[in-house]
Amino acid sequence: MRTDVAFFPFFRLVVIVGWIGNWLGVGVGVHGMMMMMMMIVKCFDPTSTTVSLIGKHDHDDGGDGAGGVSLPSTQNNAVSCLVALNDTIVASASWNRQFCLWDVKTQKQVSTTLQLPGKAFGMDVDLPNQRVLVATSDRRIVVVDCRQTNSGGTIQPMIVVDRESSLKFQTRCIAFFPGRGGFALGSVEGRVGVEFLEELGQPGKKYAFKCHRMGDTVYPVNCITFHPRITDTFATGGCDGSVVLWDGGNKKKVGF
Repeated sequence: MRTDVAFFPFFRLVVIVGWIGNWLGVGVGVHGMMMMMMMIVKCFDPTSTTVSLIGKHDHDDGGDGAGGVSLPSTQNNAVSCLVALNDTIVASASWNRQFCLWDVKTQKQVSTTLQLPGKAFGMDVDLPNQRVLVATSDRRIVVVDCRQTNSGGTIQPMIVVDRESSLKFQTRCIAFFPGRGGFALGSVEGRVGVEFLEELGQPGKKYAFKCHRMGDTVYPVNCITFHPRITDTFATGGCDGSVVLWDGGNKKKVGF
């Protein structure tokens, strides 16, 4: 089962993460090392080759081929999401509804702890605006602004958008739509929706489509990621074990 998928920042590789405890590099024939745990999520440092992986042991492991680092998380439930804001700061969100920022070099929390409206199921980052998009339980979608700091220099993440998903079933994954002022999200009901952030001055017409289905069997959409160079192109991975490419501008499948 595919639980996460991402285009490598240097554009030559797609990395797929699964429950069997390995990550797979597709495109150049590279296989990741087997890990002695079930991996839930991953993220890339946007300026390097670092891969961060999270397992069910409730703390973050960053691996760069040299042994990695360990972030002693204060989140006392499973850390479910992880994204990199720059070459130092990583954001994490958990099933106990907490959102935190970490310095991977000092291995310390560098923000106040933000309470989310639900358990975090999916997350993505808008790097130019330093905003994080989080999909939570109860079909909530929030945007967190990470640019504010207090007098002591501690980052104070703030929720600037909090709304309900347009999909009828629980959101499983979410990703910013580059250049479109919106985002794509996948649900447990084998459906992808595309929405826009009118609250932040980014209007657009939302739409949704079915995917990851075989006959009458419907599979959850576990992950969504946009290609860093090809406009409107994104990939989805589902519980059917497949990864499919889509053209979001023309609203059609382009490969699998």
